[in-house]
Amino acid sequence: MLLLALALVASAAPDDVIVNLYATVQSEDGYLNIRMTPSTEQELRFQLRNGVQVVVYTCAPGPRGRRWCRIGGVDCDP
Repeated sequence: MLLLALALVASAAPDDVIVNLYATVQSEDGYLNIRMTPSTEQELRFQLRNGVQVVVYTCAPGPRGRRWCRIGGVDCDP
């Protein structure tokens, strides 16, 4: 299962193309919201705390200089 997150992941600049990169969740709020589609209107599936490692498959530009990323990993995949 691939999940989408409004990404605040470490080690990538906003203009970088990210494919199959391991990243660490790093957010000012202390967590990353996980949704099934790239919209804050969509139901929040769960949250990942800062420090959790994920695999970032792809990212696309989002509002306010942020990105929506398709992620997976131990804590995300079934």
